[in-house]
Amino acid sequence: MNRSESPGWRQTASPWAVLIVGALALGLVDAKAVLKQQGRSLFPEEAPELASAVLGVDLGLSLLLAGAAQALLLGLWRVAPGLRRGAAATPAPAWCWRLGPAVGLGALVALGLLRHDLALGLELTEENGLLALGGLWLALVLLGCWRRYGVGWILLFGLFSFGYHGSELSTPSSPTRGEGAAPRPPLVLVTLDTFRADHLGAIGGYWREVRTPHLDALAEEGLLFTEGVAPVPLTLPSHAAMLTGAGPLETGLVRNGEPLSPDLALVSERLAGEGWTTGAFVSAAVLDGATGIGRGFAHHDDRFGLGDRLADGVVLGGLEQLGLRSGVVRRSGALTVARALRWLEAQEGEAPVFLWVHLYDPHGPYDPPSPHDTAYAWDHPDAPGNPEEVEAGLRATRRAAPQAGAGLSLVERDLRERIARYAGGITWTDELVGRLLAGLPEGSEVLVAADHGESLAEHGYFTNHGARLYQVSLRVPIILASPSRVAPGRVEEPVPLEGVAPTLAWLAGLAPAGPTLLELAAEPPAELASFTEGQEARSTLTHFRVDRVAVRQGQHKGILSGGELFERYDLVADPSELVDLDADRADLEARARELREALREARADRGGGGLDPQQERALRALGYVD
Repeated sequence: MNRSESPGWRQTASPWAVLIVGALALGLVDAKAVLKQQGRSLFPEEAPELASAVLGVDLGLSLLLAGAAQALLLGLWRVAPGLRRGAAATPAPAWCWRLGPAVGLGALVALGLLRHDLALGLELTEENGLLALGGLWLALVLLGCWRRYGVGWILLFGLFSFGYHGSELSTPSSPTRGEGAAPRPPLVLVTLDTFRADHLGAIGGYWREVRTPHLDALAEEGLLFTEGVAPVPLTLPSHAAMLTGAGPLETGLVRNGEPLSPDLALVSERLAGEGWTTGAFVSAAVLDGATGIGRGFAHHDDRFGLGDRLADGVVLGGLEQLGLRSGVVRRSGALTVARALRWLEAQEGEAPVFLWVHLYDPHGPYDPPSPHDTAYAWDHPDAPGNPEEVEAGLRATRRAAPQAGAGLSLVERDLRERIARYAGGITWTDELVGRLLAGLPEGSEVLVAADHGESLAEHGYFTNHGARLYQVSLRVPIILASPSRVAPGRVEEPVPLEGVAPTLAWLAGLAPAGPTLLELAAEPPAELASFTEGQEARSTLTHFRVDRVAVRQGQHKGILSGGELFERYDLVADPSELVDLDADRADLEARARELREALREARADRGGGGLDPQQERALRALGYVD
């Protein structure tokens, strides 16, 4: 085969060299953009790892696409003549060998343009300009001019990229607060996911004593609310109530995955508008940016794995905009706390700081790290979740179907070890709170609140939450520690989580938009309502989705299930809700039905019911969507 029939090795190798150098140059720009987007001060020791990962992903994908394009093109070139009668196979010309590398690099640039919205005609940023320069160089390659102009463009592009941005890929030192430190200590909100009130040592009352020394110490120094009430036993609706000060009758939210209405004002937006520096660090995708819960936060850290962090880059960012997303949906609170403290340490200037940290670790599947996974003995025969109790609860639940929303349970018949691991997760979460508190500046104002509780073995509803409205799921602890503004104490009266946002505004020196926790404690509301539409973590093979309304008036509480079953309890005489009272239930039941209709109207007004597609994928991975 002579040179006229087939390209020489220089003609075939050079385009691949062009591809590699060009992809590396684009990767340098991409790495810089990723670090700039996420704020490298959040993970300084990870900066080299992150930059290397960006380079590797960009180069790897371009090589993969180039190789696939090359193989497909050459294969078609060989096969095509055979499809025509009498046609003879001919060697592939030089341009066939050059097109594969061009396709690989072109796809990388195309993803970059998609990621940075250059194709939409928006502002041409610095990174987009370099991508455009790469696109111009690629056009020369496609035109077959790479031998004449390609090397020069490669050198120009590579030197400019590396010289201008390369220094920013080095490991930065840990940031320190400058001389212009904030004039006041930060305001910190800590939310604990799936944290039962009776598992806080300072409250107690559970079968076993759970150790929470750091939270107990904070409760001793501050004001402890022992009877916080969740509006919905699910993460997003309860957090929406805490950050807006509005319950389901105003927000229309009773399910995870339904985005907040744009006209709902969050306390974070109000603080940001008053000049506060705001940062949020969440530990599960149920609170990611797609929900709208991050509005008002200048930095909302909801990326959980390395792949998610790379989604700010060219390749994975472009793929994400095409509808693809990393499957990492949660992270350990240890990483969340570490990032939050790094971000807080990096803040400089006169602006006050509001920080929100969300810890998801007590949530199922109850997998705290060692030694917390075995911190509590479980083999006592009478421990909650023993086989006899589980079987009796399942029989009672089956008898109540479908009014009670029963189904074929997938839970184990011996849950004692699992329930003990939940307690271990509570102690692990307490340790994480201790790490966070130790890293806060002296005088920081801290508000800690759980979003909802957890049914472990009560009422035949095992190791789950979301579908039932008993106290184990609705009762939550709240701690308010403000050394200069709130005296230590203990509040036994029920207060709703909707009081969190007004309290944060008050602590920030702003006029609260509703009653604060202190005002609610001084004058308890005459009525508290909680709602659910049956969404829960997956624990049944078949489940009848039953909507429920719980209404509490003083010591009396009623639960309406599906419009058919009504239960009434005296929470003073029967705090475990074991005795369903028949007497004096007409007024309470009528009020529960009114509240159910009011919620339906609110959801209709808000367009409730639809799940954000991104959130639906995350909830499926977390077990909330079948």
